[in-house]
Amino acid sequence: MKGTRGAALGVALISLESLTLDWAAMGDIDGVLLQGRSQTDSVIQCGGTLGLAFGSLLPQRLALQPPATIVLVSDGISASYRSQLDGYESAADLAHNTVLQHGRQNDDAIALAVKIGAAP
Repeated sequence: MKGTRGAALGVALISLESLTLDWAAMGDIDGVLLQGRSQTDSVIQCGGTLGLAFGSLLPQRLALQPPATIVLVSDGISASYRSQLDGYESAADLAHNTVLQHGRQNDDAIALAVKIGAAP
């Protein structure tokens, strides 16, 4: 990645057996864990940019209490997305609406939503 702007990277491992989310990230990646409609945790990121400046990662383990929703976004999404999250919206609609309503016009934007223990 030398000679580029670098990159951000987040890794999430969801265990349905132990009902946990293991998470580590570097760079501008944000995430929220919703338990029902309440935001219970934020995923922790560490500063740095892969390929430019590498700091130490801060792995985190969060307990999942279904129904739970995990929302992860890139830095192209305004932080205001957190105020309009609805844990009862479908994962597809939640990700789509987050990008439409909070995506920055001058940046790439991506949102991922995953439901755990939700009805189909």
